Amino acid sequence: MSDEMPRELQEWVGGVLGSDTFGVQALPPEASTRRFWRISGSVSRIAMLSPPATEKNEAFVATSKALTERGLPV
Repeated sequence: MSDEMPRELQEWVGGVLGSDTFGVQALPPEASTRRFWRISGSVSRIAMLSPPATEKNEAFVATSKALTERGLPV
């Protein structure tokens, strides 16, 4: 599996950040099919690619919304 971030994810990150200038560093794989990259710029962020065929993305999004509503940065 390549450490390179897929072009579609790069474009999405650029849209979220409002810039196409940012650093990308692949993070070590874990025991799932998800892949992670550290995004560097004015602040550090993590981008995740989570294939819907093998991951429970709806539950992840619901948890993210619940944490955000409680003021936690996710």
